Amino acid sequence: MLFAIIFIFVFKFTKPVSKNNISNKELISYDNQLTKEQKIEDFNSLYLVLKENYPYFEVNKRVNNIDWLNNKEEYKKRIEKTKSDQEFYNVISSIIKDLHNNHTSIFNEDDYKYWFSLYSSVEQELKPWMDVLKAQNVLKRYKYSEMKNSTVGKSNLSNESNRINEYLKTDIIIPNKLAYLKVSSFYGLNVNKDQNIIYKFLYKVREYPNLIIDIRGNGGGAEEYWRKNIVAPLISNNISIDNLCLLRGNLYCYKFWKAKNLKLYNFIEINKELLKKSPTEVNEKFQYYTIFKQEVESTNYVGFKGKIYLLVDKKVFSSADSFANFCKSTKWATLVGEKTEGDGIGTDPVFYNLPNSGYVIRFAATYGLNADGSSNEEKKTEPDINVNAEIGRIYDEDKAIQKIITLIGREN
Repeated sequence: MLFAIIFIFVFKFTKPVSKNNISNKELISYDNQLTKEQKIEDFNSLYLVLKENYPYFEVNKRVNNIDWLNNKEEYKKRIEKTKSDQEFYNVISSIIKDLHNNHTSIFNEDDYKYWFSLYSSVEQELKPWMDVLKAQNVLKRYKYSEMKNSTVGKSNLSNESNRINEYLKTDIIIPNKLAYLKVSSFYGLNVNKDQNIIYKFLYKVREYPNLIIDIRGNGGGAEEYWRKNIVAPLISNNISIDNLCLLRGNLYCYKFWKAKNLKLYNFIEINKELLKKSPTEVNEKFQYYTIFKQEVESTNYVGFKGKIYLLVDKKVFSSADSFANFCKSTKWATLVGEKTEGDGIGTDPVFYNLPNSGYVIRFAATYGLNADGSSNEEKKTEPDINVNAEIGRIYDEDKAIQKIITLIGREN
């Protein structure tokens, strides 16, 4: 049996801002600057934890021609030349950027405040992540030990939520024929805030024969957003899918898997037919896999029985890609546009704090497979209909929307 893949965790959060960028913002630093030996020790520690846990080294070789592990000595030389904590931070950031994974980065001050605020709201479920953020060297580095009760942090999240809510759009493109819902972010704190807005619109257009859901430019957020706000009211029956994800299985990540209540299976038990189309490293580098039984429950079904089109582009990432992958695997919607940015299949990236500097590293630690056995990080999610996905200034100038209008015209 081939597995249809889609990641199910509610708490898969993606920060809705630019990803993996090197910040020029001056970081709050220790009173005493790190020594060269401390910097090298931090790098060696990071190198080891990634070597044993990070899943995408071979993908990076194939796609970007970068042998990250083999660059160790070059990276160390760059670190040895740094003269300050800020320079060290910048070099580490650029080294991590060589991995070309947008779930993998070093936190600057704003990142730390954001994730502390967001994860502390579900601290019991995400204890291993919060343990990293509350480590003494981390608190000292970022000087944010009271983040949980900080009005600054809460204000930042509130402002971000309000900003993103502006990108929720509902419209009628062709009266009584084609409705349009655009969601530019699945920001976790907007799940409940946006639910009634979306539901009222879907109920209004429930007798329409066609609906466009536009997630172009959507960098992700929480999977609960699309499951609860979009899919649940549009299905008359529950949709159940088996999901599969691979894990390296080394010691550091165990506490994160345990917090997610993952049931791990020995890799020898995996479906061999699925792996015939998988990259070679799948058989060589992974010790465990996990299967999720996801069921999206029909909730307050609006009665819509028409056809659904999902607009996607190369910026669709993380939980937005998981939505695209869900639609493609279940054929619940027809994907129109361009290949996504991928990396939507897997658990929350894990956190790691460097022992001397206290900088926090966030990195992807699971390897999601598409339904055909290919790497979701590498192959992304392909649309059913390829078309230029550039967002037009008006509908008449939007080639993807015009393609759908042509399609529904032919069908009627």
